[in-house]
Amino acid sequence: MKNTILLFVLLPFVGLGQVDTAAVRAEVDSLLNLSRENTEKGLFEEADQLTDEAEKTVLKVFGKESAAYASVCFNRGRVLDFQNSFFEAEEWYLKSKVLREQVLGKTHPDYFWSLNNLGMIFTNRGDYEEAESLFNEIRTSVKANLNKNHPVYSAILENSGILYWRMGNYEKAESFYIEAKEIRGKHFGSESYQYGSSVFNLGILFWSMGENQKAEESFIQAKSIIEKKLGKHSSFYLEILNSLGVLYLNLGNYEKAESFYIEAKALSEKGINDTSERYLYDTILDNLGILYFLLGDYEKAESFYIDAKEIREKHFGKDHPYYATSLENIAELYRVMGKGQTIESLYIEVKNIRERLFGEEHSEFARSLNNLASFYKTIGNYQDAEQLYNKAKNIRVSLFGKDHPDYAATLFNMVNLYWKKGDLIKTELLFEELTHININLVLSAQHHLTEVELSKYLNNIRLLKCKDKMLSLIQQYDKKEPSILKFSYNNSLFYKGFIKKSFSQIRHQIYRDSTLTEIYYRLKAYHRRLAAEYAKPIAERQNVEELEEKANALEKELVRTVAGYGEAIRQVEWQEVRDALQPGEAAVEFVHYNYYTPEPTDSVMYAALVLRPGDEAPHFIPLFEEKELQALLRDNPRDKKAYLNELYGYQKKKDASPSLRQLIWQPMEELLADAETVYASPSGLLHRINLGAVMVNRRKSWADRHEVVLVGSTRQLVAPEGRENPDGAGSSPFAIRRSLPSADSHRPPLTATLYGGIKYDMDSTAIARANQGEPLIASTGGDLSFNYLERSVPERGLSWEELPGTEKEAEEISAIIEKHKGEAKALKGHSATEESFKRLGQDDPSPRILHIATHGYFYPDPAERRNPPPSGGLGGAFKISDHPMIRSGLVMAGGNQAWRGKPVPEGLEDGILTAYEVSQVDLRNTELVVLSACETGLGDIEGNEGVYGLQRAFKIAGADKLIMSLWNVPDAQTQEMMVLFYRYWLEEGMELSEAFRAAQGEMRKRYKAHYYWAAFVLVE
Repeated sequence: MKNTILLFVLLPFVGLGQVDTAAVRAEVDSLLNLSRENTEKGLFEEADQLTDEAEKTVLKVFGKESAAYASVCFNRGRVLDFQNSFFEAEEWYLKSKVLREQVLGKTHPDYFWSLNNLGMIFTNRGDYEEAESLFNEIRTSVKANLNKNHPVYSAILENSGILYWRMGNYEKAESFYIEAKEIRGKHFGSESYQYGSSVFNLGILFWSMGENQKAEESFIQAKSIIEKKLGKHSSFYLEILNSLGVLYLNLGNYEKAESFYIEAKALSEKGINDTSERYLYDTILDNLGILYFLLGDYEKAESFYIDAKEIREKHFGKDHPYYATSLENIAELYRVMGKGQTIESLYIEVKNIRERLFGEEHSEFARSLNNLASFYKTIGNYQDAEQLYNKAKNIRVSLFGKDHPDYAATLFNMVNLYWKKGDLIKTELLFEELTHININLVLSAQHHLTEVELSKYLNNIRLLKCKDKMLSLIQQYDKKEPSILKFSYNNSLFYKGFIKKSFSQIRHQIYRDSTLTEIYYRLKAYHRRLAAEYAKPIAERQNVEELEEKANALEKELVRTVAGYGEAIRQVEWQEVRDALQPGEAAVEFVHYNYYTPEPTDSVMYAALVLRPGDEAPHFIPLFEEKELQALLRDNPRDKKAYLNELYGYQKKKDASPSLRQLIWQPMEELLADAETVYASPSGLLHRINLGAVMVNRRKSWADRHEVVLVGSTRQLVAPEGRENPDGAGSSPFAIRRSLPSADSHRPPLTATLYGGIKYDMDSTAIARANQGEPLIASTGGDLSFNYLERSVPERGLSWEELPGTEKEAEEISAIIEKHKGEAKALKGHSATEESFKRLGQDDPSPRILHIATHGYFYPDPAERRNPPPSGGLGGAFKISDHPMIRSGLVMAGGNQAWRGKPVPEGLEDGILTAYEVSQVDLRNTELVVLSACETGLGDIEGNEGVYGLQRAFKIAGADKLIMSLWNVPDAQTQEMMVLFYRYWLEEGMELSEAFRAAQGEMRKRYKAHYYWAAFVLVE
């Protein structure tokens, strides 16, 4: 799809300064302004003719040594600039600069305009360092000699933003764009063209950063401004409509995309005639075809594709890339529609056009070969398909090398081909090569993409299919090649929690130090530029070695300076996990995947990749189909106690359906028979199961036979998650075996912060008094904005009730900690504020123990529920948010006010501590978080990243171990369980995990039902 997004760089014509007669001045001004208008329309010949006329008059009246002639030179440069003739434009801009310096001086606005446009020439040519140096000099000089609100300064800021956008330093670009926008708002007004241009540029930047919500807001604001200022028939307005259409198309909001495309199409048909807008019109038609193709309305798609093709044939001819693109779109459509008679001829015509235009050693020609091969594979012509794929592969490796998406795409297609042919040896060899390439591509992507962009990249269909198909192949054939088993385990180690370990665990250290932040942003900028170069053919890449050297130097500096950075970016392989296992231990990586034969099926399968000490390769154990587990899970059962006993129990089901034991553990029982400790990394729906509580007979659970240690990934046996050791001695490689030390050890004192006995009704005076002396932390930040959260009319009588047992719980645990020579700070009533939580880790290290006894909440994705809740009522927008880290959280002091939808007193937090807000707090010193609340272990399950909820939030914040719940447990039993745990741990000196198991065992003796003892899990 072509996106005709224009970045509007304002290169204005500047007036003549001092002249002798008003008549001459008006005449020259008029000619140069007309030239400027024609330039912007692409009518360059007419623009040159008008400049020639202006030059004759200027030379006759003022001569060459004048400000007027400098303006003529400036305009000639501008015309060439718009034609991308950058070197010729530079000569004229330099002439205008020299003249303006001589005639007007180095502090005149016209002189700065010449420098500004020279800076943009360097930017457009890719001479970024030279442009950066020049813009730095201009900004300093303008600030010293002109008012900061002067139009020239805002233009220089805007163009500095464009430079840093091109350089890939999005963070710096954003700061310059925002400053330029604010100045233009003050000088020109918030309804001006200049302000609208700044807003649109910000939209383009946010789009580049993957910040779609911010991009949407910016585009809509720019649309409103430009509509009022320039009207609906301006090319700028049409560009904004097209941008909105592409944005919504990529977001999957087809209805909105359609409305903007239809409006743009109608406006284009009403009389826009110049070349650039004819190009936009065919692009709009093409995008409408893509939209209806995705909607499954193939007849409409065909109509728009054909219209676009005819326009392109008329205006560009048949030997043109745009015409070939139209044919290719039609061929893809016909392939889906089953119009087999014409598909082959269309693909062959596209191939022939591209061969004539580009030759055989070109990426577009290789794409044509790849598409034609895929068609032959579809119809069973495997011989021709293999021949064309090999030719495309050879071209792509010659052009780009092996670590390139195009080469990977061809390999992926060949995997499918050989699998269909039954050639398993070639299939497995290609899978191995493809696995290496995909990992290299993801590693490269993590360096330059934002967290949002990386999440989308990891959900790339081809990337997901590759992992799923490899597991499907292993399951489908009994012969398990050791190599492919090793690659599958490595895949799991690599992808599980990739975003969390890539971004979150180093963020707090980097963002707390402005020097480190600057280094980090510069590093990302170098990698973004490298990514752009790597996307080009090898022969066309520029400055790669220099950029790589600079990036490597900065990365070494971060590894040396930032604790945990090296471990966070380190890749772990299966052998290291195996070698970290002690005798009597096992590592289990659960995986779930869409099942292929190689054709797609509607089945999602679960399996386990198991490692024991000394294994020559991982074991692959098929487990169950997801729908078998879904059949056992029920939301809100009437009798939860009976339901949980049945779910986890050993007794046979009345309907003969398999039990949890039969689904999860029975297939591995023989392999794990002598394993005393099992490090288990859940996947998919297994995150919602207490794996150790599953009964293996009428009396014993799996945890009675084996110590089950829950981990995000078994890579934690080798590499810690980036948390600094409190004793400052560095991170232990066996981080998950580390137990919290006693207070009399060489480590710092045992500190704890406990929340309990919270008052949920709002008392603004009491809360403000509790917060006195503590600066308030805004409830928004980072990449998300909560401004859109609604405060709706409450449902009568519904609110969070106080939990008397939590106050007693906090008091008893505080006493145990203090008896153990620790320091305990208990916050209760209206002192248990959201503000106090957000202060943790700011002035002093966060407490080593954080215990929160309160209400917790989690709501599933409203898009996946049959009857999504309304926006109003209890919980309001927390229930319906599309972000999972808002639909999960904890309730703090005064939280009923916001929960009921009432406005919160100014200056106070709302008392609803969302998982997203938790993730922004610095808890790197916290070794244990106990969430003594309901459903704190739940959240949306998203691919390889696991649970998006409080568990993820506290891990991102830097906490080491977590105790959390899978369902709501009565207040009294929760308090009982927690006090038992601390007594076993601190008073009796048990290891932390041993104390947790002992407390659960005691609760199990007192209360037989799983409901009372199996809800809580310890996550390493």
